[in-house]
Amino acid sequence: MAKTKRQAAVDSAVQSIIGGSNQAQARAAKPNPLSVSLDADEIARLDRVAADLDVSRHAIMQYAVRQFLAHWEKGERPGMTKREVNVLKVE
Repeated sequence: MAKTKRQAAVDSAVQSIIGGSNQAQARAAKPNPLSVSLDADEIARLDRVAADLDVSRHAIMQYAVRQFLAHWEKGERPGMTKREVNVLKVE
């Protein structure tokens, strides 16, 4: 027996709630764009690297983030320093 449109819509809604929807899985697998703030000098440096490699800025940033994550997952951590920050208290 074929499903009615209403039954199909209810099934689809239930599947999206419980995580079984192909559409929901496709959305979760789709890359989400992020942005990063860089100053003019950093952008110029990034542009030089991209030009030397004949790729986009975006490709360089993807590479850099993926490299960082690969190192992080191997247990490699960047050097960190702590600093004291004074904050103006408004009462």
